[in-house]
Parts: sequence; structure tokens; C-alpha cells
Amino acid sequence: MWEKLLFCESSGDWQANTGNGFFGGIQFVQSSWEFVDGTGRPDHASREEQIYRGALLWEQQSWNAWPGCRDKFGWSNNQNRL
Repeated sequence: MWEKLLFCESSGDWQANTGNGFFGGIQFVQSSWEFVDGTGRPDHASREEQIYRGALLWEQQSWNAWPGCRDKFGWSNNQNRL
């Protein structure tokens, strides 16, 4: 599932930084990254770190953290597990 989200969000680039305020493979905003105790910028973090922080964010916001991909894939906001 993380790979599916990765390709939806950043076309498969874990170091994505296109200047739009979203960073990394699953496109964190800096405030969300820091909310889940990420340090530095998401696009400088490893794949594993981004997935770990993404899972923490998912626990708080479900797929609302990635609304475009949520809608594209029909993932439920009320889904209670990854």
C-alpha cells in the first residue's frame, strides 16, 4: 500500500521536492512531519523513516492526510487499519 501511495503522490520518488510545500515520497507538509516527531525534512529521510512517520500520521488522520489518493483509490476515511 505504501508503494501505491508513493506512486500516486510523487511518481515513485522518495526524495521528491517540487517546491509545492510537500516533501518526500508520500508528500508530507513540514508541520505534519513534525507532528509525528520527524526531524529535518521528509525528503531527506529514508524510505523506512517516511513509511514509519506515514503510519503514525495515518493513525491520527486516516486517509484524510492524502485526500487526492484517498479519492483516486476509494480508500475509506473510516478505514480502521492499514
